[in-house]
Amino acid sequence: MTERANARLAAYSADQGAGNVVPRPKYFDEQLVAILEAQLLLSFIAGHEVAHILQQVEDAPSFEMFAWIANRYQELRFDNSGDGPKRERFLLPETLQKFDDNGRPNGVATLGSKMGRRMHAMISRLISEIQADGLGLLAASDAAIEANIPADTLFRILFMALEYTEMLMMLRRLLPRLPRGMKRAAIAYEGTNLFARQLMLVRLVRGIRDGETLVPKPIRAFWKSFDPAVLKHYETLGREGRLEQYGLRSAVAARGGIEVGLFGALGQHVPAAERIKKLGPLLAGGLIVAEAHRGFDEAYYRADEHFAWGGAEAEADPVLMGFAHALQDMAELVATETRPKHYFSRASVLRDGSDAAFVEFLRSTRSQVFRTEINPNWMAGFEEMLRSYP
Repeated sequence: MTERANARLAAYSADQGAGNVVPRPKYFDEQLVAILEAQLLLSFIAGHEVAHILQQVEDAPSFEMFAWIANRYQELRFDNSGDGPKRERFLLPETLQKFDDNGRPNGVATLGSKMGRRMHAMISRLISEIQADGLGLLAASDAAIEANIPADTLFRILFMALEYTEMLMMLRRLLPRLPRGMKRAAIAYEGTNLFARQLMLVRLVRGIRDGETLVPKPIRAFWKSFDPAVLKHYETLGREGRLEQYGLRSAVAARGGIEVGLFGALGQHVPAAERIKKLGPLLAGGLIVAEAHRGFDEAYYRADEHFAWGGAEAEADPVLMGFAHALQDMAELVATETRPKHYFSRASVLRDGSDAAFVEFLRSTRSQVFRTEINPNWMAGFEEMLRSYP
């Protein structure tokens, strides 16, 4: 992976005509320094984890807010639009993405019956996480107030951080499931909780502003300063289902990246209207979501071929594109791996060399990025230490 990352850096620099220099923005944002010094994300995480402890204490001061969040969850969990049965908005069934011996897409499956058996436990666990997000929001708000960071900035940071956390959780689950030394696979994807957490974040901010739930007065005043037009915009996204689509995009990126990595291309895309006409909206829904990655341009999963992720004219989110492309690389590499599982250790990689040399080897790509200069001979000092594999 490090060699591939270095090759990407070199290709990107060549594409930009920068030679061995990595072209990077040099803009300095004083607010970014304030955000880091205020430790907003650490405050959110600390508040979130403390909440899990307080959930076991019935007379905790946060109990009223926890109850309010649980009630709002029940109010928002169903999609009441349309004439058919109510649709659960927050819980999605697990899906299987299947590949044959050659890595060719071989169908998908939505495991709705599995979700049905676990529905009560899944709801309880999700409510617990959203309640913990509520206390995390209060802790981060307190840190932002002390550092004079605007409410609009804090909201944007937390909204994005929830998605990045979802990406990390997906990596943790998916990497052990990639087919090792082969391409045949049935890769399971748990339904994402991102939409529920982001929509409830919006609802909690509204509740704090309007005095619906008990919070300290400085925190209520802080969120009163939040731009009402921005809050209304996110509420509209939630009502119209666009926020729900946004919450699915990391899973879509992951499935597309893995499919391109194993097969070398995306499978045939079946338009949603055709699925609905053949299967009906209820049965087609899961398949439409599971195959949504095929509706994207394949270039989305091949960032190394066009480097079009930055600048004012770029349409794609660079973080999401990088996430998709990283999974494509990982799936392709793991499928060609022939060594026994759990084979690696420090000694397996370096025959002779200090711990410091090993750490430098692992950090080499990142170091070159931060120095903004590519070392074309970066492997020279390590090749002699690399163990020869059969």
